[in-house]
Amino acid sequence: MHSGRKFLHLGKTIDEINVGDRAELSKTISSTDIYLYAGITGDLNPLYLDWNYTEKTHFRAPIAPGILTCGLADAVLANKLPGAGCITVREKFKFLHPVRSGDTITTDAEVMDVNRERGRITVKFKSYNQAGVQVLEGESVVIPAERRLTALEAVWEGF
Repeated sequence: MHSGRKFLHLGKTIDEINVGDRAELSKTISSTDIYLYAGITGDLNPLYLDWNYTEKTHFRAPIAPGILTCGLADAVLANKLPGAGCITVREKFKFLHPVRSGDTITTDAEVMDVNRERGRITVKFKSYNQAGVQVLEGESVVIPAERRLTALEAVWEGF
């Protein structure tokens, strides 16, 4: 018999979110993350992949694609605030310092505006490396999940 616990959980709805709500996520960027990004997108920028090239630049060593750090902001949205089922409709980011393989990036998100009439929230981000250096700032406009059962939730609902 099912214990009442659902296996898939949608995130918060617009009515469950308030200005000032916060969430955080941390991840260590690995060289594998960088190589997977390059393979998936075809972005073979030597700044990400080539030590010989980057040693001659002001970076002195390969850096992570900025979009990986932006992806951590998206992960906060999808996993924590507002959570699963949300969709981003607009984003803007400013890259402040490079991120490198081995850096642990912590992204803090805070709800700055809740527009219940339009069903959208505005979330601001700040990302820091393990030394406390801010590497990214940004903002996203997000439509939170609608409270509808997913197909899998509907199947489990009867158990």
